[in-house]
Amino acid sequence: MDLAQKKRFEMKASQALFFLSIFWFVSASWSQMPVPLSDSLQAENNQSGSPKAPHRSTIDKTLEAASQKLRSNVESDRVGAAKLLGKYTIRNSSLLLIGSLNDSSALVRRAVLVSLVEHYNNGQIIYEPALVEKIYSRLGDPDVEVRREVSALIPRLVPGLLQSGMEKFEINGRVVYRSRPGKLRPDLEK
Repeated sequence: MDLAQKKRFEMKASQALFFLSIFWFVSASWSQMPVPLSDSLQAENNQSGSPKAPHRSTIDKTLEAASQKLRSNVESDRVGAAKLLGKYTIRNSSLLLIGSLNDSSALVRRAVLVSLVEHYNNGQIIYEPALVEKIYSRLGDPDVEVRREVSALIPRLVPGLLQSGMEKFEINGRVVYRSRPGKLRPDLEK
């Protein structure tokens, strides 16, 4: 075999390999494509009561539905809504959960605190002192499980509870800044 014949053989082999890979790719793609049903089969399918594609809602709609369920008279609806809000680690769901800490049911308050722990575990930290104080105030809850959940949260609540700041003063016409130490409300110090 001379050099020219060898080059022609290599060229034909590479072309065959190229066409073989295209054929493999097309056949693999073709096997994954859904086969369309004829119109009569589709009509028959819809009449037989087969499930339609699920309707997906937005986060805002989900939060709105959960907030309505939190106001429900049915305890299991409120518990379910609190658990659902734990999956959405955004500020609005945290606010809804904190608003439900005064629920009359201990099960709902437990679910709310478990969801808030889930928020903290996923990086949704609450720094606003008023909100953190509301969570901290649940240490006086009549339910022992609620108190346990809050006491487990204390290390994560400290930054919001004892948040220091800066104060601006004018002394003899000169503006002076000084740090202000963080402190608890007097009723929470007990």
